[in-house]
Parts: sequence; structure tokens; C-alpha cells
Amino acid sequence: MNILKSKRNLIISTVIVLLVIVSGIGIFLYKENIVTKSQDKQSQLKSELVYKEETQMLELEELSKEVKEVKKDETIRLAKEELAAKKAEALRLAEEAKKAEEEKAAKEAEEERKASSNQTASSTEQTDNTSSGPSNTDYVLVTDYIPDILVELKYATTDNFTGQVIYDFTDAYLRYGTVKKLAVAQEKFKAMGYKIKIWDAYRPFYAQEKLWEVVPDSRYVANPANGMKAHNLGGSIDITLVTFDGTELTMPTAFDDFSAKADRDYSDVSAEAAANAQLMEDVMESCGFTGYFGEWWDFSDTNINSFPAVDFQP
Repeated sequence: MNILKSKRNLIISTVIVLLVIVSGIGIFLYKENIVTKSQDKQSQLKSELVYKEETQMLELEELSKEVKEVKKDETIRLAKEELAAKKAEALRLAEEAKKAEEEKAAKEAEEERKASSNQTASSTEQTDNTSSGPSNTDYVLVTDYIPDILVELKYATTDNFTGQVIYDFTDAYLRYGTVKKLAVAQEKFKAMGYKIKIWDAYRPFYAQEKLWEVVPDSRYVANPANGMKAHNLGGSIDITLVTFDGTELTMPTAFDDFSAKADRDYSDVSAEAAANAQLMEDVMESCGFTGYFGEWWDFSDTNINSFPAVDFQP
């Protein structure tokens, strides 16, 4: 009887121990589950925080790029406006200088034209009585003294801004003094592999009047009422440069282009065109010519104001 009672107590004790153990294991597993879930949640929160931080960084980078682009565009716009203002001011000053020159020429034109007959006779007599050749103020055929220069008078064709033939001759004439300077320029250009092509030279007064009849706009054509000047005096020339095979160099614009690109600013044309135009300008100025700001192709003898007004007929 005692043995049975002992066995029963042992069994009860064993059961109780097993229940305690099972309960402990359950509690442990429950806690482990809670810890695991907590860790998972922390990991998820951390991942979300990292993602938000990365997203914010990307947004900040994009915003920074947009701000930089806006600043760049604004800088470019301001630079263009400043350049346009400078060009407008330069053109205004050039027009004022041109107008002042025209007014001065107009005052002298009448006296010069009255004296032209006597001056022509005097020039002819001087030529007859000397063996040294023409005087500097005599009109000469350019190709007689610069045989390898190219001549393509635009106003002897319809390839000009009027679309009409203005000249009844195709040869280029200039004052002898101007031709001598042009010959020096030709030799300098030839040493570089280029030659001069003449687009316009001496312009008879009747041609000036005809140009005015076709386009009576002082922005493009000098008003003949102001008297003879520039091309009418035989000391101005419109030119470009060609290679030895006759190919024209790239220049800012075509001849008689009256846009802003035709001026001597050169900042609004290609690098090649700017370099070629600047080269031509530098050489011509070194040989005694000055360029008209509004037209890259137009050069005048620095002594042109000393030339008498003679209505020479080619």
C-alpha cells in the first residue's frame, strides 16, 4: 500500500515537473517571439528611415541641379542682353560718325565739284609732264598694277541688294595712291596663301544716284544730295579673300548683308568667320586702310579726305 502511494506521489511530482518545464518553455518561446517581432519591426523602421533619407537626398540633388540651370540660363540671358546693348551702342556711334562725315563732305562737295574740271586738267598735265607715272590722285585701272587681283563688281551684275545692274562697266578703278597700298596688302595676303577679290571700288556719281533711286534709304545707301564721298572719291573698296584656286574664305555674311552679323563685332558669328574677317581687317589696316564698322568688307584709304571730287567716267 505504501509502495503504491509512493509511486503515485512520484508520478504526480513528475507530472508537475513536466508541467513546469513545458510552461517555462512556452514562456521562453513567447518572449522569443516578442523579441523577434520587435527586432523585425525595428529593422523595418530603420529600412524605411534609410529609404526616406536617400529619397530626400535625391530630391535635394535634383533641386540643386534645377537651381544651377536656372542660374546658368539667367547668366546667359544677361550676357546676351549686355552684348546686344554694346552692339547697339557701337552701331549708334558708328552712324553718328558716318553722319558727321557726310555733313562735312556735303559742305565741301559743291566747291570740290566746281573745281573738278580744273583739277582733272591739272592732273592730266602732270601725267604728261612726268616720267614717274601717275600721281596719287589719278584714277587708274587696278589690274594694270595688280594683275593677279580678282575683280567681280557686284553692281555690274544683279547679284546685289538692289537686284539690278547698276554699273555699265566691269573693271575696278581706284586712285593710284590707294592702288599702291592695295598692292602691298595683296603681297601680304599672298604670303599667307590668299588673294584679294574686289566686290566694289570706284563708284561714279550717276551710279550713286541710281542706287538712291532704287533704295532711297540712308541706312543702306548714301544720299547723293550730300555730295561725293567714299566710293565716289575712288578711295574706298569692298573686298573679300580667296584661296589661290579662287575659293572664297568663310566670312561673317554675304556681301551687302545689312544684318547685325555684318558688323565688325564678330562675337555673333562662327570662330572661322571671325578669324578670317579679323585677319583681313588687321592686314588692311597695316597697309593704310580703315574699316567701316557696320560692314566687314568695306575699307577706305586713310588719305581719302585729301582726294579731290572728280566725277571720273570709266
